[in-house]
Amino acid sequence: MLDLQFLHGSHRPDCDALVDKRFVGYSALQFIYAESIELSYNSNHQTLHAPAVWPTNPGPHIVFYPSKKTWHHYHVAVTGPLLDQWREDGLWPELPLAVNDPESLAEQWQELLHYINDSEHWQQRRAINILEKILLDILPQQEQVPDAPWLRISKERLEQGLDQQAVAKELGMGVSTFRRRFTEATNMCPQDWQVIQRIDQARELLLNSDTPIAEIAEQLNYCDAAHFARQFKKRVGVTPRQYRQIDQ
Repeated sequence: MLDLQFLHGSHRPDCDALVDKRFVGYSALQFIYAESIELSYNSNHQTLHAPAVWPTNPGPHIVFYPSKKTWHHYHVAVTGPLLDQWREDGLWPELPLAVNDPESLAEQWQELLHYINDSEHWQQRRAINILEKILLDILPQQEQVPDAPWLRISKERLEQGLDQQAVAKELGMGVSTFRRRFTEATNMCPQDWQVIQRIDQARELLLNSDTPIAEIAEQLNYCDAAHFARQFKKRVGVTPRQYRQIDQ
């Protein structure tokens, strides 16, 4: 079994789609070659002008649609352990990025779509290599400004399991102010960010340790294993037990 599965991909020069959903169990990389779109991650909205790429990852409620009538759109949707590794390594983007050479990217994407539509094993391998090259090509554009001290502290406290009220109090902010500033800085609310960090830690423990699922739930500050399993399946698309069996 390949370590990355291509679910679907497309090229639509006159795309008029409205996407309004939470992505569950897979991610997609979107590329706007021409025109512009209205894009929201939860309550954080922006007008994204071509050329640019943007990710649709599990977690935030994502909405995008054309600013005018249509836009020139490419996309590819994937899942699998290699995607998890790319995200852990910082290779897969978490935020929209401008594109410096859209013509070259469009050519690579056309080649990628050609190979993902061929089910033969080595053609799928070629598709994985092309997608990784695309990610490496846009990697220099993924460098982000270091977190402000208040944001770094808030992330540390949320990872430790503190709730929003406790973090806001430590920072000397009202809860609503903290929630608004955190969402503006990260494109997701503190609760969603905290859940994603927990799920990422759970994935690592499930694949790389023999720690019982109940103990993982306790380590990650869940009230019980059943709550952990429900939240994990909602975010990842499979239960913790099923996820642990991926590499077996």
